[in-house]
Amino acid sequence: MALAAPLTEIVSGIAGVGTNIRASGEYDPFKELAKLAEALAPAQAKVQEESGDQHAKLGDYPAAVEAYQKALVPYRHLGDRAKVMTILGNIGRLQVRQGQHDEAMANYNEALNFARDIGDVEAEGHLHQEIGRSYRLRKKYEP
Repeated sequence: MALAAPLTEIVSGIAGVGTNIRASGEYDPFKELAKLAEALAPAQAKVQEESGDQHAKLGDYPAAVEAYQKALVPYRHLGDRAKVMTILGNIGRLQVRQGQHDEAMANYNEALNFARDIGDVEAEGHLHQEIGRSYRLRKKYEP
């Protein structure tokens, strides 16, 4: 699995934190937990994203949306705007499939803002297509 290398790096980093604590003689459990959470955030986001992908492939759209929403939290915390944009687009697509067009529009528009911010014109075009598809499915031909 693609996560093996990042998880190995995280585990090594966690072991290093313990070594540094013993060497310095200082220990603040809250600081150490914060460091641990920070170290685990990328892996947590990736696991949730992949879970969303799998649920979507199986047609379990509510579970996929839930997993994607869980992935958003660490991606936002990490400042990964491209990943946030992608996840919001995925959520919107699944919401359209469930007939939740208003919710999808909110996610598409937020994703569109990220696409513009990072200069991803391909994603911007794709998101416009998805927005148009939602309007077409609702037979709403005027915004």
